[in-house]
Amino acid sequence: MYYLIVTQKDKMYLWRLLQMETHPEFMTYKQAKDLLGLKTYNALRTYIDEGLPVYVVGKSKRIKRSDIIEFMEAHKQVSK
Repeated sequence: MYYLIVTQKDKMYLWRLLQMETHPEFMTYKQAKDLLGLKTYNALRTYIDEGLPVYVVGKSKRIKRSDIIEFMEAHKQVSK
């Protein structure tokens, strides 16, 4: 018999992967906020101010899922 040890970090990573599968490619601000695990829209606006792209068509604003991944990768910092 084999046992798999899953850390809290692994659980969060798996949860994020599942969230990515359940969110559409173009997300509303609420969906993007939830995917990123942000609590407020002000936090999401900070990401947008830092360069997270937003697609605007008429009054509709959407954030592309792959843009979120690229944005987060570009802002990754490795702590010592």
